[in-house]
Amino acid sequence: MTASKRCDLRHILSGAWLILLSMFVACNSKSQDPKTELPSAIYYTPAWSPDGSEIVSQVTRYDDSGNAKYYVAVLDATTGEVRRELPDFPQVFGFSWTPDGDWLLFGAPPGIFKMSSDLQTVIQLTSGEFQTSPSFSKARNLIFFNEGNGAMGGLFSVTLDGDSLRRWSTEESIVSGTSTFPDGSDSLVGYDAMQLPYRLIVFDPDNMESPT
Repeated sequence: MTASKRCDLRHILSGAWLILLSMFVACNSKSQDPKTELPSAIYYTPAWSPDGSEIVSQVTRYDDSGNAKYYVAVLDATTGEVRRELPDFPQVFGFSWTPDGDWLLFGAPPGIFKMSSDLQTVIQLTSGEFQTSPSFSKARNLIFFNEGNGAMGGLFSVTLDGDSLRRWSTEESIVSGTSTFPDGSDSLVGYDAMQLPYRLIVFDPDNMESPT
């Protein structure tokens, strides 16, 4: 693996830990004790914009009765100020951006969606029970994503227009949490969900039987 690949992998791993930690906090912040004060907002599943100036995130806010409402927010990466916000939005399974910064990609019931970066346009690209981790590959001009939970699903792709849906993985080569490399590499990174403990792998979609 080259030095640039290792560097990119470290960024991906650090981002993955941030997402897992923020999701854990989000899931455990609402206490069973009614006297516990709820946070005004919880941010999770963050993703940097390609130029590093903005961060998109799902936001959970609680009303006075403790009921959760979901939002999508785009924040200034330096100040943390909310630049744009979309209220009353379903829970999202992972954000990413297209390399040009024009579209946000995310999974939410019931499929993979793209949203314009101004949060004004939302287009459904696929339909599925549990589709997550959309990530755009510059090398292939495709959106790769996972469907299913762990070993129940696999790796799929679709174009930015929602065409040419394809399954890449077989029942013997299941990966989850897939992400593309920001340098435009043809390889993908994910984790092997075939056996415990899960292991992080770098792989070529055309040769999924030989990950590294």
